[in-house]
Amino acid sequence: MKYTDDPAVAIVEINNENAINVGFRAPSQFYEDELTTIYNRWLSKHRSQDEIAKLRVICGIAPDAPVPLLGRRGQAAQAPSDRFYAEAEFYNDLQQSYFADMEKYIKQTLGSKSLVLATADHSHSGSGYPILLATTSMDIIDGHTYWQHPEYYVKKLPMVNDPFNSTVVELSRSAIAGKPYTVSEVNNPFPNNYAGEGIPVLAAYGGFQDWDGIFWYTFEPKIDPAWKSYVGDPFDISLDPVKMPELAAGALLFLRADVEKARSTNERSYTQKQVFDSMLIPATERPFYTQGFPSYLPLQHEVRISSLSGPPTQLFGETSSPDPIISDTRELAWYTSKQQTGLVTVDTPRSQALIGFISGQGRTLSHLAANVQNGFCTILLSSMDQQPIATSSKLLLVAGGPVENSGQAWNTAGTDVTAWGGPPTLVEQVKGTITLRKIERARAVKLQAIDGAGQPLEAPVQATASGDDWKISIGDTTTTWYLITVVR
Repeated sequence: MKYTDDPAVAIVEINNENAINVGFRAPSQFYEDELTTIYNRWLSKHRSQDEIAKLRVICGIAPDAPVPLLGRRGQAAQAPSDRFYAEAEFYNDLQQSYFADMEKYIKQTLGSKSLVLATADHSHSGSGYPILLATTSMDIIDGHTYWQHPEYYVKKLPMVNDPFNSTVVELSRSAIAGKPYTVSEVNNPFPNNYAGEGIPVLAAYGGFQDWDGIFWYTFEPKIDPAWKSYVGDPFDISLDPVKMPELAAGALLFLRADVEKARSTNERSYTQKQVFDSMLIPATERPFYTQGFPSYLPLQHEVRISSLSGPPTQLFGETSSPDPIISDTRELAWYTSKQQTGLVTVDTPRSQALIGFISGQGRTLSHLAANVQNGFCTILLSSMDQQPIATSSKLLLVAGGPVENSGQAWNTAGTDVTAWGGPPTLVEQVKGTITLRKIERARAVKLQAIDGAGQPLEAPVQATASGDDWKISIGDTTTTWYLITVVR
C-alpha cells in the first residue's frame, strides 16, 4: 500500500525539532541573504514606509539598504522594541504559512489520510510559545523533553527530588485546550542510576493530564546491532532490564486510563505580545515562562493553554508549594524532603506504585506496601485481568533498582561516565518484602519470577497470609518482574 493509504501511518510530522525564530542563524551566507530578502519583502507588506525607514535608522544602515535580521538570539533582549516585534511577527507568519502549505500538500496533493503535526515544543531552556503559536492549526500539538539529557550533562540526580523540573511539569506547558496532545520523544536516559523512575511517573501523570499518547525514545540498539546484552546507547530501551518491564506496566496504567483524569483545569491565556515577550524571559523562569504560574500546578490539576492570541494571562495567587503535592483526584502524590528522599505514589484501583526512595518515606498504599533494603527503586503493581487489584486473579509486579553496564565507571564528582562498560548489563536487585493489602476472599497467593520473555524462571513462591494481607519475599531470584496469581 502507499503510505498515504496505509492506516499504520497514523501521524505525519512535518519537521522534527526544527523551527525558526528571532535570532536564527542561517547555515551559510547564501541562505542568510535569501532569508533577508524574504524578510524585506514581508516588511513591504506589513509595515509602512515610515516604519521601515525607522528600522533602517535603528540598524544604522543606508536609506535604501535591506533591513538586516538580528544575528544571535542574545541580541533580541537588547534590540529596540520596533525591531524585535517586527522580526517576531515575521518569523511567526513565515512558520505558519510554511506549516499550512505543507499540511495542504500532504493532505490534498498527496492524499494522505494521516493526522498531521508540525513540530514539537522541544527546547525548555527557552519559551516554546512562539512555536505553539505557529502550529496551533495542526491536528495535533506535540512536546519533547528529557530528564538530564546526556548531550548537556550527565549527573546521577533523581527526578523525584526535583518535581518542578520534572518531565511531567516541562511537558505540561505545551498542551492546548481542545487539541489532542502527544509526547513523541521522552526518556530518562541511561546511565542515570535513577532512570527507572521516568516511565511510571510519566505514565501516571500523563493519564492524569489527559494526554493522548506517549512515545518513549527509543526502542533501537544504535551502537551495537549484534544485540549484545548491555545498554549501548543513552536512549536505547530495548536492552534495559528495568525499562522494558516498566513499558508493560506503564502501558496498562496509561492506555486503560487507570489514573483518573484531573477533576479541574487551570488555563492560561496569552496575548500575541506576551508570546513574543516570553522569548526575552530568562531561563530561571523555566519551563512556563509565565509570571506567577506555580510549577506545582500540573501535579495537582490539569493545565492547558486556552489561547495564544487572547486576553493576557492573569496571576495565579498563592505560589508556595505544598508538600506533599497531591493530585485533585487523590490518586497521585509527590513527596519531597530535606533528606533528598523523594517519592511518587500511585494509588488507583487497578494500578499502584511506589517510585523513588521507598524506605526513606515509609508510605503504604491501599493494596501495596514494601519493606525493602534498597535506597532507591521502583515497585509497580498492576491488575492484568481488568479487575481491581482487590479482586484480581492475575497481577503483574515490576520491581527495579539502578542499572549499569559491567565495567561502567564514573569520575569522582559523579558528573561524567569515564567508562561506558559492556555486557552484561547489571541491575541492583530489589530485595525485601512486598505486602499485598486487602486482597478479597483469597485462599492462596503465588509469586512467579519471570524472565525477559515473560516465561517462568523457577517454581512459584507461596505468600504468607495475615488476614486480608499477604506477605511475599522478593529478590532471591535475579529478575525485575513477577507474575502474581491469586487463588479464590
